[in-house]
Amino acid sequence: MRLLFSCSELGLGHVSRIVPLAKRLEQHKHEMFFFSGGKAYEILKREFKNVYRCTPISWYENAHGIITSASLLNLFFPLPLFNPESNSFEFKKSNTWETIHRYYDLRENIHSIAPDLLIADGDINALRLASRWKIPSVYIANMIRPSYGFSALLSPGERFIERYVKQCSKIIIPDNPPPYTISEYNLGNLDDMGLENKVEHV
Repeated sequence: MRLLFSCSELGLGHVSRIVPLAKRLEQHKHEMFFFSGGKAYEILKREFKNVYRCTPISWYENAHGIITSASLLNLFFPLPLFNPESNSFEFKKSNTWETIHRYYDLRENIHSIAPDLLIADGDINALRLASRWKIPSVYIANMIRPSYGFSALLSPGERFIERYVKQCSKIIIPDNPPPYTISEYNLGNLDDMGLENKVEHV
């Protein structure tokens, strides 16, 4: 079976889930391909073959975490950012630019690989392509509707994302089921979204 993994590089939680999962599947002789950017790409490259770099998508952040106001501006505009590794300022490209380029990075490769199953950990671009080409998909995430109970300003973007999440064969939530977890506040009402029967907490 040809398996394609697409992994978000926002933090290292996504790749830390993908590595042990893929190691287990590797024992069953599946043919596997991996896509990610940033440090997640470097980790995957050390662990597996058939690892491909794609444009990373990142929030505007500093040593203290994500800067919300700057991240909202960065959706549309490049912003200066201090890079502690090079000890210099550089321009961070807009999230829109990053998203478009990641989509095309994935599109070119997914079409040529023609996987039997696509496994996306936090990567909506991969789900969009799975939907377009009717590839069965599994989505790993503990965040589906983060505005649940909060501002309606986030709703249009969330509904756009949900249309692709709903087409997944399975949704894996790496956490305890409610009410024993805080992730319920990031998930929304799964029953109302029609996802309850697809969700599995692990």
